[in-house]
Amino acid sequence: MSDWVPASKKFVLSLIEQGKQDLSQKDIKFFNKYSVPLEKYKILRNDKVEEVFVVAKKDNQILYYEDVEEGFEITTNFSDKTILEYGGTNQDTLSVAIYKWGKGMFQ
Repeated sequence: MSDWVPASKKFVLSLIEQGKQDLSQKDIKFFNKYSVPLEKYKILRNDKVEEVFVVAKKDNQILYYEDVEEGFEITTNFSDKTILEYGGTNQDTLSVAIYKWGKGMFQ
């Protein structure tokens, strides 16, 4: 079994660029409206404080890349650049996450 390595900024940016190819023009506009320069947030996973990259912000919601589950996640449970509850099990592609986010279909 290989050791897990956190996703790099370059890797996450490449995932975003690849993922945008699967988005409709409407979804690209939605994503571009809320995207932010990648920003590291802390997250507690398995009793360890680690970091993930936030890729977009909208109202009280953030979209981030969850590099353990290898998917995009949405949460409202954050404060002071810290995600307060680990719930990263969706493994969503960017297009699925944007669809859910646009429709308010996330938990």
